[in-house]
Amino acid sequence: MGKSERRLRPAHLSVSGLLITVEEGDHREALKNTPNSKYNIAAGQWEFLGSPNEAFRLFRHFGKVGVNIEADPLFWQMLERADGVNTPTPQKVVPGTPSKTKSWAHQIEAVEFAKDLPGVMLAMDMGTGKSKVAIDLCNLNRHKKILILCPKSVLRVWPREFESHSLMNYDVRILDQTSVQKKTDAARLFVSAMLVRGQPFALVINHESSWRFPFGDNIKKDMRGRIVDITKGFVSEVEWDCIIVDESHRAKSPTGKFSQSLATLNAKQIMALTGTPMPHSPLDIFAQMRFVEPSLFGRSWHWFKKRYAILGGFEGKQIVGVQHEAELNERFFSRAFRVTADEALDLPGTLWTSHFCDLNPKARKIYDELESAFYSAVAEGEITASNALVKLVRLHQIASGHIVFDDEDGTKRQPETISLHKQEALEDILADLNEPVVCFARFTADLVAVEAAAKKLEKSYGEVSGRRKDLDDQAMFPAGIDVLGVNIQSGGVGVDLTRARVAIYVSCGFSLGDFEQSAKRLDRPGQSRKVLYIRLITTHTIDETIYHALAARKNAVEAVLEAKNDVNNT
Repeated sequence: MGKSERRLRPAHLSVSGLLITVEEGDHREALKNTPNSKYNIAAGQWEFLGSPNEAFRLFRHFGKVGVNIEADPLFWQMLERADGVNTPTPQKVVPGTPSKTKSWAHQIEAVEFAKDLPGVMLAMDMGTGKSKVAIDLCNLNRHKKILILCPKSVLRVWPREFESHSLMNYDVRILDQTSVQKKTDAARLFVSAMLVRGQPFALVINHESSWRFPFGDNIKKDMRGRIVDITKGFVSEVEWDCIIVDESHRAKSPTGKFSQSLATLNAKQIMALTGTPMPHSPLDIFAQMRFVEPSLFGRSWHWFKKRYAILGGFEGKQIVGVQHEAELNERFFSRAFRVTADEALDLPGTLWTSHFCDLNPKARKIYDELESAFYSAVAEGEITASNALVKLVRLHQIASGHIVFDDEDGTKRQPETISLHKQEALEDILADLNEPVVCFARFTADLVAVEAAAKKLEKSYGEVSGRRKDLDDQAMFPAGIDVLGVNIQSGGVGVDLTRARVAIYVSCGFSLGDFEQSAKRLDRPGQSRKVLYIRLITTHTIDETIYHALAARKNAVEAVLEAKNDVNNT
């Protein structure tokens, strides 16, 4: 039988607990490059984390190589919950909304609202699928030149989102070079190539780099703050079909450089995406709507304040209230589509997502060297499941950005931070949440990072661990605390965290019991809202293997020891 014929044989999928399994068969070509794949030699099958999004990725990977799927009912049920996918086939997609995935009702409504608007805000809560709506709009309006401005921590989210949802074949390029000049050079080369080929593309750059010259325009002002000269940067060299500003509330300051740079951008359609359009005041919408649709409120912050703000306080210059609210709301909602998680009735009761981040180069070098030495010792029989735990804990600490050095006499020092990647990613996530949040962690150093992130954002912090127990008299998440750091062992049982609907796993231990018990602290009787769980994962580290082990209900130590035998030994 030829290779092409083998690929047409059905793939048999099943779901057991938190794991998706695929019989080995002859599907190696379809599976070896699939994200998050792991081969179980003993069972003769491939294994995947059993999340709805993993089910959808698996579905699409088989589809690309012409493999039909034969699956148990649990797989199809899981697939239906993948980012709004009930059945990812074109026949199920709402007419007029080109997408690989079926939309939730509120996403359909959002597309209908926004499709003909030159500027629109998608003010949709985290977890309600606003990125899919933006991509559906790009497909529907046949946008071929797309610029996406987003926080650094979500740069790598956008290629996966386009891969999951877009029927148009976009080439999505992340600008992650070390300097703005290098990002600009890479952008020019990429866009030139795409224009020559006629290839639809999306260029993704972080907020902080987008306004800096030579990528952004160089804006000069006089002493009164009036623009007197603009030197055009790369962003003004391209006639963009669409500009997407992810987490647009980061540009809420009318005098901020990011906000002012956005006000000079032009495109056939501009989309602002945020779950918190008014993080502090209804007046926060001015700077965002200034670039979304400047005709709504004009470009003058002075006029806007005079019309809608009540001034008082010191010298009568502080904003103490809002006036003409009905007019303000009417104008805002003429260009803004708003939905909260609780209003999205067809969302599942619990949502799981993974947020990936990268070690800095120094920490990556340390991690790779230690991992290489570890697996060499495993191969030589020096390390077994019975004596591997100490080494694995060290790897896990480095994956979180910390390392513990031993003194010459063998005593251990306090952990030293070598990478802030998880703390920075956590800051990005917390900055977009104006509600109580639980942050689970395994290591004390991770809880220190959670506290530092909270304090940087001026959020009140509490902790449940071996050193603190900041709970109320009924062992519940106390009022007055914004971010509660919880040791996954200390806070896994006996506490009620239903005051929060969002939990972030900064790190997770090897125990499936601890992991499941911690999740139940939010999703339990007394919880009236949909719960969102976010796994913070360092790419290409033990973090990924641990979650595989938890999904497979395996001994995590043994799973890590087998990690290097997944594809290479098949």
